[in-house]
Order: sequence, then C-alpha cells, then structure tokens
Amino acid sequence: MFEKDRRRALRRHHARRMKARARASQRARALEGPFGHFDRFVWTDKQGRRRTRLSSWSDVFDYRACAERTADHLAVCSCTMCGNPRRHFGSRTLQEQRACADTREQLRNPDPLNENEDDT
Repeated sequence: MFEKDRRRALRRHHARRMKARARASQRARALEGPFGHFDRFVWTDKQGRRRTRLSSWSDVFDYRACAERTADHLAVCSCTMCGNPRRHFGSRTLQEQRACADTREQLRNPDPLNENEDDT
C-alpha cells in the first residue's frame, strides 16, 4: 500500500511540475514588447477561440487551463533541429543509438560468469 501511495504522490508531483513549466513557457511566449513587458497574451479558451486579453477572472482561469492542457506536450517547435530525427532525416534517435551501441558492446564482451556454469 505504501508503494502505491508513493507512486501516486510522485505522479502528482510531476504533473504539478509540468503544469508550472507549461504556464512559465506560455508566459515567456507572451512576452512581445521591446522591453520584456507583457504586451499581449495569446491563448485558446474552452470554446476554441483565440484570446488576447485577460479581462475577467474567467479569462485568467481559461488562460491557466490552456497552459495546463499543454503540460503533456511542451514541444512548441518541430523543426529539423528540435523535432524527431527519424521523421526529418530517417535516422535513429539518440536513445536508440545508445541502446544499439550498448547491445553491440554486450555482444562483443560476453559475461564471464555465464561461461563457467556449463563446465560444472
């Protein structure tokens, strides 16, 4: 039971962390003035309309909800530098390259402990 509660707490912690990060990145994208002032907010409300002004508390809550909807996918850009290399170049991702290199290394150097079991 303790482990289940711990996993739930960790999952909730990461959800709160990613939502805060999404709100911060949305605020950073909203900075459009020459001196870093909040000149313009742009977000999508619950009806799907693009909004540019926080005129009421419901707009503030919609603004936060829009940021929290994007918490699971924070990538704003999918250009060739930021996006998936398999899509743009047909090559493997870094994680796949590391896994292949690790597998090759394990095949080249087998574990000496397993070889002694057959000699018994």
